[in-house]
Amino acid sequence: MKWLRSQLVSKPKSDLYWNQVNLTLTQMTGISHGYEDKPLSPEVSFDISRVLVLNAAGEFFDLETVLNRTKDIVPPTPDGTEADDHCTGFVKVTPGNKDLLFAQVAMNKLNTMTRVLKLIKMGYDKTKVPGHTTTMSSYPGSLTSFDDFSLMSSGVGNIETTHKIYNTTLYKFVKPVGQIGCWLRNVVANKLAHTAEDWAKIFTRYNSGTYNNQWTIVDYKNFKSGEPLPDEGLLWVLEQIPGTVVSRDMTRHLKKHSYWLSYNIPYFMKIREMTGSIKQAKIVGPWSDFNNAPRAKIGRRDHHKVVDMDSLTKFMRYNDFQHDPLSLCKEYRCNCTPPYSAEAAMSARGDLGQPNGHYELMGQGFQNHAGLDYKGTCAEMMKQLRFRAWSGPTYDPLPPFNWKTTKVTGKHFGMPDEWKFDYVDIEWETPVETELDY
Repeated sequence: MKWLRSQLVSKPKSDLYWNQVNLTLTQMTGISHGYEDKPLSPEVSFDISRVLVLNAAGEFFDLETVLNRTKDIVPPTPDGTEADDHCTGFVKVTPGNKDLLFAQVAMNKLNTMTRVLKLIKMGYDKTKVPGHTTTMSSYPGSLTSFDDFSLMSSGVGNIETTHKIYNTTLYKFVKPVGQIGCWLRNVVANKLAHTAEDWAKIFTRYNSGTYNNQWTIVDYKNFKSGEPLPDEGLLWVLEQIPGTVVSRDMTRHLKKHSYWLSYNIPYFMKIREMTGSIKQAKIVGPWSDFNNAPRAKIGRRDHHKVVDMDSLTKFMRYNDFQHDPLSLCKEYRCNCTPPYSAEAAMSARGDLGQPNGHYELMGQGFQNHAGLDYKGTCAEMMKQLRFRAWSGPTYDPLPPFNWKTTKVTGKHFGMPDEWKFDYVDIEWETPVETELDY
């Protein structure tokens, strides 16, 4: 924060990037003052406040390792397969290029299900700040999505899934100066990017090497229903690790395969090698292999079933682990009792694993971990930054999650006991302007 302060003092007000850094920190300060019941005062605080810690929560996945704090919190599983930060992201072009579908399921501990769907409108100069309006799934007090699932007035949307850093020597690149946390770079990129490529370039600046994700970025301005897909500009993918960011236009990949699936394993070979992901797959086996992980196999098998919003919703919340052969542990050269894993699905239900079961990999068994939600949009909904949202772990054919009956323990103040809700198709009460004119 000291370095950020020095930069904000020295940068000219005409610098759009640092102006957005300043405005974002000012907004965060206002939230912090409200939380702490302080008098209204338009200023920027550089204190390590509770609201700052909340917004930077994703950074702690890595900072705990950098600062050697993992032993004080929860140590990783011996085989490195813990599933506490998994998510599923998906992009699909429907037959005849009729629609472009975009979705994400956030997975985390079940006591993190206190959620808020947000619409944030700022009165900025729209020519300089194309992302003046953002809609997203989020959390109380957070300026970012953190899931992440964000749609912007620029016509750009992004999602992410977190990948693990097995090669901890990379953390030598995490420094207290010259870097900006992922959460803040995300907000700035969302505001300033006109295109998916812009977003990747802006986000890459000042890489902190914390909250290391694969980002999937789409630009709906480049999609026209029923027309051939462009050769570039529709889909970008970015992967961040400490010291390195790789990004690439993946529109041709989308044209060839009709879908893009993100599932917590890096796509780019350079990132796979540097993170130790390839070595991990050799040790653990198919469960952690990019081409043979459960969601990779399920996605290849089932993506063709996705043709509209309803089938997208079903695909993203799919979990039939007791009957799906791709949920059997033997499919991944593992011997489990019972023979299947509730984590081997598009939307996990680790709470339905057997506490006394035998699982070769810790990430296959009973745990406080599940898909917490679903968010998805289409070309028509994107015009008003609308999306479909479904809160809570997947059910049907599985039993709904219930705090009164689950074997999972965890603080859940203010939550309902049973999470058997239906989806909602968001209709914002205020007008939303976007750059989409298709």
